[in-house]
Amino acid sequence: MGRSDLDSLRKNIAQIDDAIVELLVKRFDFTDEVGRIKNANNIPVENLDVERKTVERLTLNSEDKLDKQFISDIYTTIFTNSKERQRRI
Repeated sequence: MGRSDLDSLRKNIAQIDDAIVELLVKRFDFTDEVGRIKNANNIPVENLDVERKTVERLTLNSEDKLDKQFISDIYTTIFTNSKERQRRI
């Protein structure tokens, strides 16, 4: 494996990183809308049951390719940011 292979792999990783950020933007667009609905209906922002079920579903869907704690850590950060955004709506 040479330098050009390394550069090619890094280019692929950069493209995936760009796609991840694009998907996060889309996800937060939806969670912002959820926040507007919650606000209009006096529903609490935090729903730990939904968060738990999401992590469980994603862990099962990863088919043991990703560590459960890794998925939990990522989604804890995503959930925290979503809730902060929803509280500002």
